[in-house]
Amino acid sequence: MNSRNLRFAAIAVAMFLGAQSTFAQDVDVTSFSELATAIKDSTTTSINLKKSISWDDSVLKNAINGNRITLTRVGASDSFASEVINSDPMKAIRTYNVVNDEDVTAWIDGNNVMAGSKFSIYGAKNGKYINGLDSNGNGLQGINVGDQQELDIIDVSSYKGFNSAVINNGGDVVISGTKFENNNAKLTNNTGNGGVIQNNDGKVDIGVNSVFESNTAENLGGAIYNSANGVLNFYAASDDDIIKFTGNSDSSGGNDIYSLGHISIKGAGTITFDDGIAGSGEIESLGNLVLNGDNSRFNGSFVSQVDSSAADKTGNVTVGTGAKFFGGTSQINSGTLNWYTSNDLQDATLAVNDGANLVVGNGTDSANLTIKGNSSVENATSIVVNNNANLSLIGKTMAVGNLSGAGNLSAETSNLTFNSNSGITANFASTDSTVNLTGTDLAKSDSLLDAILNGTNSGLILNLDNVTTSKDLTIDSTNITTVNTTGITSLTG
Repeated sequence: MNSRNLRFAAIAVAMFLGAQSTFAQDVDVTSFSELATAIKDSTTTSINLKKSISWDDSVLKNAINGNRITLTRVGASDSFASEVINSDPMKAIRTYNVVNDEDVTAWIDGNNVMAGSKFSIYGAKNGKYINGLDSNGNGLQGINVGDQQELDIIDVSSYKGFNSAVINNGGDVVISGTKFENNNAKLTNNTGNGGVIQNNDGKVDIGVNSVFESNTAENLGGAIYNSANGVLNFYAASDDDIIKFTGNSDSSGGNDIYSLGHISIKGAGTITFDDGIAGSGEIESLGNLVLNGDNSRFNGSFVSQVDSSAADKTGNVTVGTGAKFFGGTSQINSGTLNWYTSNDLQDATLAVNDGANLVVGNGTDSANLTIKGNSSVENATSIVVNNNANLSLIGKTMAVGNLSGAGNLSAETSNLTFNSNSGITANFASTDSTVNLTGTDLAKSDSLLDAILNGTNSGLILNLDNVTTSKDLTIDSTNITTVNTTGITSLTG
Protein backbone atom coordinates (compact mmCIF):
# COMPACT_ATOMS: atom_id res chain seq x y z
CA MET A 1 0.00 0.00 0.00
CA ASN A 2 1.59 3.30 -1.05
CA SER A 3 1.69 6.51 1.00
CA ARG A 4 -0.79 8.29 -1.30
CA ASN A 5 -3.41 5.61 -0.69
CA LEU A 6 -2.69 5.68 3.03
CA ARG A 7 -3.27 9.47 3.17
CA PHE A 8 -6.50 9.05 1.21
CA ALA A 9 -7.62 6.37 3.64
CA ALA A 10 -6.95 8.62 6.62
CA ILE A 11 -8.85 11.53 5.04
CA ALA A 12 -11.78 9.24 4.23
CA VAL A 13 -12.01 7.94 7.78
CA ALA A 14 -11.80 11.45 9.22
CA MET A 15 -14.63 12.63 6.94
CA PHE A 16 -16.82 9.68 7.93
CA LEU A 17 -16.08 10.19 11.60
CA GLY A 18 -16.87 13.89 11.36
CA ALA A 19 -20.26 13.09 9.85
CA GLN A 20 -21.17 10.26 12.25
CA SER A 21 -23.79 12.30 14.17
CA THR A 22 -26.12 12.15 11.14
CA PHE A 23 -26.30 8.32 11.17
CA ALA A 24 -29.27 6.46 12.70
CA GLN A 25 -27.87 2.94 13.36
CA ASP A 26 -24.66 1.53 14.88
CA VAL A 27 -22.38 -0.29 12.42
CA ASP A 28 -19.16 -2.17 13.26
CA VAL A 29 -16.51 -1.63 10.59
CA THR A 30 -13.42 -3.79 10.01
CA SER A 31 -12.51 -2.67 6.48
CA PHE A 32 -12.85 0.34 4.21
CA SER A 33 -15.25 -1.55 1.98
CA GLU A 34 -17.55 -2.01 4.96
CA LEU A 35 -17.06 1.68 5.78
CA ALA A 36 -18.10 2.71 2.29
CA THR A 37 -21.21 0.53 2.51
CA ALA A 38 -22.12 1.94 5.91
CA ILE A 39 -21.82 5.58 4.84
CA LYS A 40 -24.13 4.98 1.89
CA ASP A 41 -26.80 3.43 4.14
CA SER A 42 -29.30 6.09 5.19
CA THR A 43 -30.21 4.14 8.34
CA THR A 44 -26.68 4.28 9.75
CA THR A 45 -26.22 6.68 12.69
CA SER A 46 -22.72 5.86 13.93
CA ILE A 47 -19.71 3.84 12.89
CA ASN A 48 -17.68 1.79 15.32
CA LEU A 49 -14.28 1.57 13.64
CA LYS A 50 -12.43 -1.56 14.72
CA LYS A 51 -8.89 -1.29 16.05
CA SER A 52 -7.51 -3.09 12.99
CA ILE A 53 -9.01 -2.60 9.53
CA SER A 54 -8.03 -3.70 6.04
CA TRP A 55 -7.40 -1.47 3.06
CA ASP A 56 -5.98 -2.42 -0.32
CA ASP A 57 -3.34 -5.11 0.48
CA SER A 58 -2.66 -3.95 4.05
CA VAL A 59 -3.92 -4.33 7.59
CA LEU A 60 -3.97 -0.98 9.38
CA LYS A 61 -4.00 -0.26 13.08
CA ASN A 62 -5.86 2.94 13.89
CA ALA A 63 -5.66 5.37 16.75
CA ILE A 64 -8.35 8.08 17.07
CA ASN A 65 -7.93 11.31 19.02
CA GLY A 66 -10.88 13.67 18.55
CA ASN A 67 -11.23 14.24 14.82
CA ARG A 68 -7.70 13.02 14.18
CA ILE A 69 -6.95 9.46 13.10
CA THR A 70 -3.53 7.80 12.80
CA LEU A 71 -3.22 4.70 10.65
CA THR A 72 -0.21 2.40 10.95
CA ARG A 73 0.45 -0.52 8.62
CA VAL A 74 0.97 -3.63 10.72
CA GLY A 75 0.95 -6.33 8.06
CA ALA A 76 -0.23 -7.56 4.72
CA SER A 77 -3.94 -8.33 4.48
CA ASP A 78 -3.27 -11.76 2.96
CA SER A 79 -0.39 -12.73 5.27
CA PHE A 80 -0.27 -15.72 7.60
CA ALA A 81 -0.72 -13.49 10.65
CA SER A 82 -3.77 -11.75 9.21
CA GLU A 83 -5.39 -14.99 8.06
CA VAL A 84 -5.12 -16.51 11.54
CA ILE A 85 -7.31 -13.74 12.98
CA ASN A 86 -9.48 -13.08 9.91
CA SER A 87 -12.94 -12.57 11.43
CA ASP A 88 -14.78 -12.16 8.14
CA PRO A 89 -18.00 -14.18 8.71
CA MET A 90 -17.81 -15.28 5.08
CA LYS A 91 -14.45 -16.94 5.88
CA ALA A 92 -15.29 -18.94 8.99
CA ILE A 93 -13.60 -21.91 7.29
CA ARG A 94 -10.28 -20.82 5.82
CA THR A 95 -7.27 -22.39 4.09
CA TYR A 96 -3.77 -20.99 4.00
CA ASN A 97 -1.22 -22.40 1.54
CA VAL A 98 2.46 -21.99 2.43
CA VAL A 99 3.95 -21.14 -0.95
CA ASN A 100 6.88 -19.05 0.34
CA ASP A 101 8.95 -19.01 3.53
CA GLU A 102 6.86 -17.28 6.22
CA ASP A 103 8.63 -15.15 8.84
CA VAL A 104 5.91 -14.23 11.33
CA THR A 105 7.74 -11.44 13.14
CA ALA A 106 4.58 -10.10 14.82
CA TRP A 107 0.91 -10.89 15.21
CA ILE A 108 -1.55 -8.33 13.90
CA ASP A 109 -2.18 -6.00 16.83
CA GLY A 110 -0.62 -8.68 19.06
CA ASN A 111 -3.56 -11.00 18.43
CA ASN A 112 -2.80 -14.74 18.14
CA VAL A 113 -6.38 -15.94 18.83
CA MET A 114 -7.68 -17.96 15.90
CA ALA A 115 -10.86 -16.63 14.29
CA GLY A 116 -13.61 -18.65 12.62
CA SER A 117 -14.49 -22.31 13.06
CA LYS A 118 -11.70 -23.96 11.05
CA PHE A 119 -8.28 -22.87 9.83
CA SER A 120 -6.17 -25.23 7.68
CA ILE A 121 -2.48 -24.68 6.91
CA TYR A 122 -1.12 -26.65 3.95
CA GLY A 123 2.57 -26.85 3.11
CA ALA A 124 2.54 -29.46 0.31
CA LYS A 125 5.98 -30.66 1.55
CA ASN A 126 7.52 -27.97 -0.63
CA GLY A 127 10.52 -27.14 1.58
CA LYS A 128 9.03 -23.85 2.84
CA TYR A 129 8.90 -22.91 6.51
CA ILE A 130 6.81 -20.95 8.99
CA ASN A 131 9.09 -19.20 11.47
CA GLY A 132 7.75 -17.58 14.65
CA LEU A 133 10.78 -15.52 15.71
CA ASP A 134 10.18 -11.81 16.11
CA SER A 135 12.65 -9.08 15.06
CA ASN A 136 14.55 -9.52 18.34
CA GLY A 137 14.91 -13.28 17.89
CA ASN A 138 12.28 -14.13 20.51
CA GLY A 139 9.57 -16.67 19.80
CA LEU A 140 6.00 -15.47 19.36
CA GLN A 141 3.32 -17.30 21.28
CA GLY A 142 1.64 -19.66 18.80
CA ILE A 143 -1.93 -19.90 17.54
CA ASN A 144 -4.52 -19.98 20.31
CA VAL A 145 -7.31 -22.44 19.48
CA GLY A 146 -10.61 -22.16 21.35
CA ASP A 147 -13.67 -24.27 22.07
CA GLN A 148 -15.34 -25.83 18.99
CA GLN A 149 -12.57 -24.63 16.68
CA GLU A 150 -10.33 -26.80 14.48
CA LEU A 151 -6.75 -26.08 13.44
CA ASP A 152 -5.12 -28.29 10.80
CA ILE A 153 -1.36 -28.22 10.06
CA ILE A 154 -0.63 -30.48 7.10
CA ASP A 155 2.62 -31.21 5.25
CA VAL A 156 4.55 -28.12 6.39
CA SER A 157 8.26 -28.79 5.85
CA SER A 158 9.36 -26.79 8.89
CA TYR A 159 7.28 -25.13 11.60
CA LYS A 160 9.69 -23.46 13.98
CA GLY A 161 10.66 -20.66 16.32
CA PHE A 162 7.44 -20.26 18.30
CA ASN A 163 6.91 -19.90 22.04
CA SER A 164 4.61 -22.97 21.96
CA ALA A 165 3.47 -23.30 18.34
CA VAL A 166 -0.11 -24.26 19.23
CA ILE A 167 -2.05 -23.52 22.39
CA ASN A 168 -5.25 -25.54 22.51
CA ASN A 169 -7.97 -24.42 24.89
CA GLY A 170 -10.81 -26.74 23.97
CA GLY A 171 -10.64 -27.22 20.22
CA ASP A 172 -9.44 -29.92 17.83
CA VAL A 173 -5.90 -29.84 16.43
CA VAL A 174 -5.01 -32.07 13.47
CA ILE A 175 -1.35 -32.57 12.48
CA SER A 176 0.10 -34.67 9.67
CA GLY A 177 3.31 -34.76 7.65
CA THR A 178 4.79 -31.73 9.43
CA LYS A 179 8.17 -31.23 11.04
CA PHE A 180 8.18 -29.10 14.20
CA GLU A 181 11.66 -28.00 15.18
CA ASN A 182 13.36 -25.49 17.48
CA ASN A 183 10.19 -24.30 19.18
CA ASN A 184 10.60 -23.27 22.81
CA ALA A 185 7.90 -22.82 25.49
CA LYS A 186 9.03 -19.94 27.69
CA LEU A 187 7.95 -18.97 31.18
CA THR A 188 7.80 -15.37 29.94
CA ASN A 189 4.36 -14.62 28.43
CA ASN A 190 3.53 -18.31 28.64
CA THR A 191 3.29 -21.24 31.08
CA GLY A 192 6.54 -22.77 29.86
CA ASN A 193 4.65 -25.96 28.97
CA GLY A 194 4.73 -27.73 25.62
CA GLY A 195 7.44 -26.57 23.24
CA VAL A 196 5.24 -27.36 20.25
CA ILE A 197 1.77 -28.08 21.61
CA GLN A 198 0.24 -26.93 24.86
CA ASN A 199 -2.96 -28.97 25.06
CA ASN A 200 -4.75 -27.37 27.99
CA ASP A 201 -8.09 -28.80 26.92
CA GLY A 202 -9.44 -30.58 23.84
CA LYS A 203 -8.09 -33.11 21.37
CA VAL A 204 -4.91 -33.36 19.30
CA ASP A 205 -4.67 -35.88 16.43
CA ILE A 206 -1.14 -36.54 15.16
CA GLY A 207 -0.87 -38.47 11.92
CA VAL A 208 1.68 -40.05 9.63
CA ASN A 209 5.18 -38.73 8.98
CA SER A 210 5.06 -36.07 11.68
CA VAL A 211 8.39 -35.22 13.30
CA PHE A 212 9.06 -33.31 16.55
CA GLU A 213 12.75 -32.48 16.79
CA SER A 214 14.88 -30.25 19.06
CA ASN A 215 11.99 -28.54 20.81
CA THR A 216 12.24 -27.36 24.41
CA ALA A 217 10.08 -26.27 27.33
CA GLU A 218 11.24 -24.27 30.30
CA ASN A 219 8.64 -26.10 32.39
CA LEU A 220 6.97 -29.38 31.29
CA GLY A 221 6.71 -31.23 27.99
CA GLY A 222 9.63 -30.70 25.62
CA ALA A 223 7.43 -31.17 22.57
CA ILE A 224 3.91 -31.65 23.98
CA TYR A 225 2.14 -30.87 27.23
CA ASN A 226 -1.17 -32.70 27.65
CA SER A 227 -3.37 -31.65 30.58
CA ALA A 228 -5.75 -33.88 32.54
CA ASN A 229 -8.53 -32.67 30.22
CA GLY A 230 -6.51 -33.35 27.08
CA VAL A 231 -6.56 -36.21 24.59
CA LEU A 232 -3.61 -37.12 22.32
CA ASN A 233 -4.23 -39.52 19.44
CA PHE A 234 -1.34 -40.93 17.37
CA TYR A 235 -2.08 -42.80 14.16
CA ALA A 236 0.59 -44.20 11.83
CA ALA A 237 -1.57 -46.16 9.42
CA SER A 238 0.62 -48.43 7.27
CA ASP A 239 3.87 -50.37 7.78
CA ASP A 240 6.13 -47.64 6.38
CA ASP A 241 4.52 -44.73 8.25
CA ILE A 242 6.35 -43.12 11.14
CA ILE A 243 5.81 -40.56 13.85
CA LYS A 244 9.06 -39.57 15.52
CA PHE A 245 10.11 -37.51 18.54
CA THR A 246 13.83 -36.83 18.98
CA GLY A 247 16.11 -34.31 20.68
CA ASN A 248 13.36 -32.72 22.82
CA SER A 249 13.78 -31.60 26.42
CA ASP A 250 12.06 -29.84 29.32
CA SER A 251 13.11 -28.66 32.77
CA SER A 252 13.82 -32.25 33.87
CA GLY A 253 16.13 -33.05 30.93
CA GLY A 254 15.32 -35.16 27.89
CA ASN A 255 11.56 -35.32 27.40
CA ASP A 256 9.10 -35.60 24.52
CA ILE A 257 5.71 -35.52 26.24
CA TYR A 258 4.39 -34.64 29.67
CA SER A 259 0.85 -35.97 29.96
CA LEU A 260 -1.78 -35.98 32.68
CA GLY A 261 -4.56 -37.00 30.29
CA HIS A 262 -5.20 -39.74 27.74
CA ILE A 263 -2.83 -40.94 25.00
CA SER A 264 -3.93 -43.34 22.26
CA ILE A 265 -1.56 -45.05 19.80
CA LYS A 266 -2.84 -46.89 16.72
CA GLY A 267 -1.76 -48.13 13.29
CA ALA A 268 0.69 -50.54 11.71
CA GLY A 269 3.44 -47.90 11.47
CA THR A 270 6.02 -47.07 14.15
CA ILE A 271 5.84 -44.28 16.74
CA THR A 272 9.18 -43.51 18.37
CA PHE A 273 9.94 -41.47 21.47
CA ASP A 274 13.69 -40.91 21.80
CA ASP A 275 13.54 -38.72 24.90
CA GLY A 276 10.76 -40.23 26.98
CA ILE A 277 7.25 -39.68 28.29
CA ALA A 278 6.51 -38.34 31.78
CA GLY A 279 3.44 -37.56 33.87
CA SER A 280 0.44 -39.72 34.74
CA GLY A 281 -2.95 -40.41 33.20
CA GLU A 282 -3.22 -43.34 30.80
CA ILE A 283 -1.61 -44.60 27.60
CA GLU A 284 -3.40 -47.14 25.40
CA SER A 285 -1.42 -48.66 22.55
CA LEU A 286 -2.86 -50.75 19.74
CA GLY A 287 0.03 -49.84 17.48
CA ASN A 288 3.81 -50.21 17.45
CA LEU A 289 5.68 -48.21 20.05
CA VAL A 290 9.43 -47.67 20.47
CA LEU A 291 10.50 -46.24 23.82
CA ASN A 292 13.96 -44.74 24.11
CA GLY A 293 15.17 -42.29 26.73
CA ASP A 294 13.85 -42.08 30.29
CA ASN A 295 10.17 -43.03 30.63
CA SER A 296 10.35 -43.85 34.35
CA ARG A 297 8.77 -40.50 35.26
CA PHE A 298 5.47 -41.66 33.77
CA ASN A 299 3.55 -43.05 36.76
CA GLY A 300 0.15 -43.65 35.23
CA SER A 301 -1.24 -46.73 33.49
CA PHE A 302 -0.07 -48.29 30.23
CA VAL A 303 -1.89 -51.01 28.27
CA SER A 304 -0.67 -52.57 25.01
CA GLN A 305 -2.43 -55.09 22.79
CA VAL A 306 -2.87 -55.93 19.13
CA ASP A 307 -5.48 -54.23 17.00
CA SER A 308 -7.83 -57.00 15.87
CA SER A 309 -8.13 -55.40 12.42
CA ALA A 310 -4.34 -55.74 11.86
CA ALA A 311 -3.31 -58.31 14.44
CA ASP A 312 -0.09 -59.44 12.73
CA LYS A 313 1.23 -55.89 12.33
CA THR A 314 0.41 -54.22 15.64
CA GLY A 315 0.82 -54.62 19.38
CA ASN A 316 4.62 -54.35 19.57
CA VAL A 317 6.42 -52.44 22.32
CA THR A 318 10.20 -52.08 22.16
CA VAL A 319 12.20 -50.73 25.10
CA GLY A 320 15.40 -49.63 23.39
CA THR A 321 18.98 -50.12 24.49
CA GLY A 322 19.71 -47.70 27.34
CA ALA A 323 16.06 -46.74 27.80
CA LYS A 324 14.05 -46.77 31.03
CA PHE A 325 10.56 -48.25 31.03
CA PHE A 326 7.45 -46.69 32.53
CA GLY A 327 6.80 -46.37 36.22
CA GLY A 328 3.24 -46.99 37.36
CA THR A 329 1.30 -50.02 36.10
CA SER A 330 1.82 -51.64 32.69
CA GLN A 331 -0.01 -54.52 31.01
CA ILE A 332 0.98 -56.34 27.83
CA ASN A 333 -2.24 -58.15 26.93
CA SER A 334 -1.19 -59.39 23.49
CA GLY A 335 1.53 -58.72 20.94
CA THR A 336 5.21 -58.61 21.97
CA LEU A 337 7.25 -56.75 24.54
CA ASN A 338 10.85 -56.44 23.34
CA TRP A 339 12.97 -55.61 26.39
CA TYR A 340 16.34 -54.56 24.98
CA THR A 341 17.57 -52.35 27.81
CA SER A 342 20.08 -53.01 30.56
CA ASN A 343 18.11 -50.65 32.82
CA ASP A 344 16.01 -52.99 34.95
CA LEU A 345 12.36 -52.44 35.82
CA GLN A 346 12.24 -50.05 38.76
CA ASP A 347 9.47 -49.55 41.33
CA ALA A 348 6.71 -50.37 38.87
CA THR A 349 4.32 -53.20 38.01
CA LEU A 350 4.58 -55.07 34.70
CA ALA A 351 2.27 -57.89 33.64
CA VAL A 352 2.98 -59.85 30.46
CA ASN A 353 -0.33 -61.65 30.21
CA ASP A 354 -1.63 -64.80 28.58
CA GLY A 355 -1.46 -64.35 24.82
CA ALA A 356 1.51 -61.99 24.85
CA ASN A 357 5.19 -62.61 24.09
CA LEU A 358 8.30 -61.46 25.95
CA VAL A 359 11.72 -61.07 24.35
CA VAL A 360 14.61 -60.09 26.64
CA GLY A 361 17.69 -58.79 24.82
CA ASN A 362 18.44 -58.15 21.16
CA GLY A 363 21.13 -60.84 21.07
CA THR A 364 24.03 -58.38 21.11
CA ASP A 365 23.68 -55.76 23.84
CA SER A 366 23.21 -56.58 27.51
CA ALA A 367 19.66 -56.56 28.84
CA ASN A 368 18.19 -57.15 32.30
CA LEU A 369 14.62 -57.64 33.43
CA THR A 370 13.55 -58.58 36.95
CA ILE A 371 10.00 -59.75 37.62
CA LYS A 372 9.11 -59.33 41.29
CA GLY A 373 6.39 -58.04 43.57
CA ASN A 374 3.12 -57.65 41.65
CA SER A 375 4.82 -58.07 38.27
CA SER A 376 4.32 -61.29 36.33
CA VAL A 377 4.99 -63.12 33.06
CA GLU A 378 2.78 -66.08 33.88
CA ASN A 379 1.27 -67.96 30.94
CA ALA A 380 2.98 -65.73 28.40
CA THR A 381 2.69 -67.33 24.96
CA SER A 382 6.47 -67.40 24.65
CA ILE A 383 9.52 -66.11 26.51
CA VAL A 384 12.81 -65.66 24.68
CA VAL A 385 15.95 -64.75 26.64
CA ASN A 386 18.62 -63.91 24.09
CA ASN A 387 22.39 -63.94 24.35
CA ASN A 388 23.81 -61.37 26.84
CA ALA A 389 20.40 -61.02 28.49
CA ASN A 390 19.13 -62.02 31.92
CA LEU A 391 15.58 -62.61 33.12
CA SER A 392 15.27 -62.77 36.91
CA LEU A 393 12.22 -64.09 38.76
CA ILE A 394 11.98 -63.19 42.46
CA GLY A 395 9.32 -64.57 44.77
CA LYS A 396 7.27 -65.98 41.88
CA THR A 397 5.07 -69.05 41.77
CA MET A 398 4.30 -69.34 38.10
CA ALA A 399 4.09 -71.39 34.97
CA VAL A 400 6.82 -70.67 32.44
CA GLY A 401 5.45 -71.40 29.00
CA ASN A 402 7.42 -71.66 25.78
CA LEU A 403 10.88 -70.63 27.03
CA SER A 404 13.87 -70.46 24.69
CA GLY A 405 17.04 -68.53 23.94
CA ALA A 406 20.74 -68.43 24.75
CA GLY A 407 20.48 -66.03 27.67
CA ASN A 408 20.37 -66.44 31.44
CA LEU A 409 17.40 -67.23 33.66
CA SER A 410 17.63 -66.77 37.40
CA ALA A 411 15.19 -67.38 40.23
CA GLU A 412 15.06 -66.44 43.88
CA THR A 413 12.55 -67.93 46.35
CA SER A 414 10.42 -68.94 43.36
CA ASN A 415 8.44 -71.99 42.28
CA LEU A 416 8.66 -72.38 38.51
CA THR A 417 6.88 -74.91 36.36
CA PHE A 418 8.31 -75.62 32.90
CA ASN A 419 6.38 -77.61 30.31
CA SER A 420 7.65 -79.73 27.43
CA ASN A 421 8.01 -76.67 25.17
CA SER A 422 10.49 -74.99 27.48
CA GLY A 423 14.23 -75.04 27.12
CA ILE A 424 17.08 -72.62 27.67
CA THR A 425 20.61 -73.10 26.38
CA ALA A 426 22.69 -70.93 28.73
CA ASN A 427 22.67 -70.63 32.53
CA PHE A 428 19.97 -71.06 35.13
CA ALA A 429 20.85 -69.68 38.55
CA SER A 430 18.66 -69.94 41.61
CA THR A 431 18.44 -69.35 45.33
CA ASP A 432 16.01 -71.33 47.52
CA SER A 433 13.74 -72.09 44.59
CA THR A 434 11.79 -74.99 43.15
CA VAL A 435 11.77 -76.05 39.49
CA ASN A 436 8.97 -78.26 38.22
CA LEU A 437 9.76 -79.86 34.86
CA THR A 438 7.06 -81.71 32.95
CA GLY A 439 7.36 -83.40 29.57
CA THR A 440 9.00 -86.15 27.56
CA ASP A 441 10.95 -84.08 25.01
CA LEU A 442 14.52 -85.23 25.54
CA ALA A 443 16.16 -82.25 23.83
CA LYS A 444 14.08 -79.71 25.76
CA SER A 445 14.62 -81.46 29.08
CA ASP A 446 18.35 -81.77 28.48
CA SER A 447 18.72 -78.11 27.51
CA LEU A 448 16.99 -76.94 30.68
CA LEU A 449 18.94 -79.32 32.89
CA ASP A 450 22.16 -78.24 31.13
CA ALA A 451 21.33 -74.68 32.04
CA ILE A 452 20.81 -75.70 35.67
CA LEU A 453 24.11 -77.59 35.74
CA ASN A 454 25.92 -74.65 34.11
CA GLY A 455 24.53 -72.15 36.57
CA THR A 456 25.04 -71.44 40.24
CA ASN A 457 22.25 -72.85 42.38
CA SER A 458 21.68 -72.83 46.10
CA GLY A 459 18.96 -74.86 47.79
CA LEU A 460 17.33 -75.94 44.51
CA ILE A 461 14.54 -78.54 44.54
CA LEU A 462 13.87 -80.36 41.24
CA ASN A 463 10.50 -82.01 40.64
CA LEU A 464 10.57 -84.12 37.46
CA ASP A 465 7.33 -85.44 35.99
CA ASN A 466 7.47 -87.74 32.94
CA VAL A 467 10.92 -86.44 32.12
CA THR A 468 13.49 -88.30 30.06
CA THR A 469 17.08 -87.08 30.33
CA SER A 470 20.63 -88.33 29.98
CA LYS A 471 22.10 -85.66 32.24
CA ASP A 472 24.03 -86.35 35.45
CA LEU A 473 22.32 -84.81 38.46
CA THR A 474 24.34 -84.48 41.65
CA ILE A 475 22.28 -84.16 44.79
CA ASP A 476 23.99 -82.48 47.73
CA SER A 477 23.11 -80.23 50.62
CA THR A 478 24.15 -77.03 48.87
CA ASN A 479 23.31 -76.91 45.18
CA ILE A 480 20.57 -79.34 44.13
CA THR A 481 19.23 -80.46 47.49
CA THR A 482 16.34 -82.64 46.34
CA VAL A 483 15.17 -84.42 43.18
CA ASN A 484 11.60 -85.75 43.20
CA THR A 485 10.28 -87.88 40.35
CA THR A 486 6.72 -88.76 39.34
CA GLY A 487 5.14 -90.48 36.37
CA ILE A 488 7.43 -92.27 33.94
CA THR A 489 10.73 -90.48 34.52
CA SER A 490 13.95 -91.79 32.99
CA LEU A 491 17.33 -90.64 34.30
CA THR A 492 20.01 -92.35 32.23
CA GLY A 493 23.01 -90.15 33.12
